[in-house]
Amino acid sequence: MTCYSPEQILKLSRDFMECRILLTGAELNLFTILGRKKQTAAEISGRAGLAPRSLTIFLDSLTAMGLLEKDGDEYSCSQNIARYLSEDSPESVLPMVLHAVSLWDRWSCLTEIIKGAPCAPERPFSKPDELRAFIGAMHVVASPVAPEIVRAVNPGRAKML
Repeated sequence: MTCYSPEQILKLSRDFMECRILLTGAELNLFTILGRKKQTAAEISGRAGLAPRSLTIFLDSLTAMGLLEKDGDEYSCSQNIARYLSEDSPESVLPMVLHAVSLWDRWSCLTEIIKGAPCAPERPFSKPDELRAFIGAMHVVASPVAPEIVRAVNPGRAKML
């Protein structure tokens, strides 16, 4: 049996906060935007129609988590992070992170489900963005193992597998 301290239990109860910050950053595509060039919160909010003060606080949160960098009032996303969270990168896991957004909604009903109470999250893939994220997530998972599968199956001249 694992023995937890009160601090560990409290940390565990708050871990969702950083997760939600990451998911929101992905939903707003900030890692792609800031991976391309440094920008201020005012520049981003003006283009994206976001609340400037809230965005600044949010960008500071991403910076505190080490997902963004800040120089003066300009934010950027380092290539170390952008390579995994930018839509422009072939190494991106962004679709998997965006799929986690739809999982978030369904998992939020867990307590009601256990109680037998009604909870109606939207049906999976009811939104086009959810389906696109799921397909992208499956690509992220399958791409590294696809060559191995093709070798194991040995499809010969087949053009599709």
